[in-house]
Amino acid sequence: MKKFIIAVLFCITVIPASQATAGEFKMAGIVFSFPDDWSITGQQDLDGEGYYLSCEKDGENSSGLVSVAWVNDTRELEATIGEYKQGLVNSFGEQGFEADFSEIVKTTYRDFGAVKITYTLSIFGTDHTGALYTFHACGKTVTVLTQGAVEDAKANANGFNTVWETFKCK
Repeated sequence: MKKFIIAVLFCITVIPASQATAGEFKMAGIVFSFPDDWSITGQQDLDGEGYYLSCEKDGENSSGLVSVAWVNDTRELEATIGEYKQGLVNSFGEQGFEADFSEIVKTTYRDFGAVKITYTLSIFGTDHTGALYTFHACGKTVTVLTQGAVEDAKANANGFNTVWETFKCK
């Protein structure tokens, strides 16, 4: 599992962006939409063990990011989100950033029972907020990350809400 988390974090922070058409994402039963001013910027099959996708708000000065990753297995939610949190701590630290994380709380993501962690950090002097949600859907353990600059919260809200409102397991 730790190798999988490292691979996902590598995808979030290292793989160069490649633009795709806005609209709807469908794969392995996971379906969601994103607005026209957002694009898929990275996708990777993780050696048949899972999948990773990132979707970002368009624009040079935009900060909105949604990433969706899953493993093709049902894993313990709190342990999984804890591993993602540690991966973010390590990734941010390698880049010279330090995040403050909340405790894990039980919640829902769409219609799925979930656990959630929120975090704050400053990236080159700009305050950001983020959230991790981990839940079971379609026989998978899914983690959704949302992150954006505080000053862009209103601009990012439509993208975050569109993914949330349309996320389903078919």
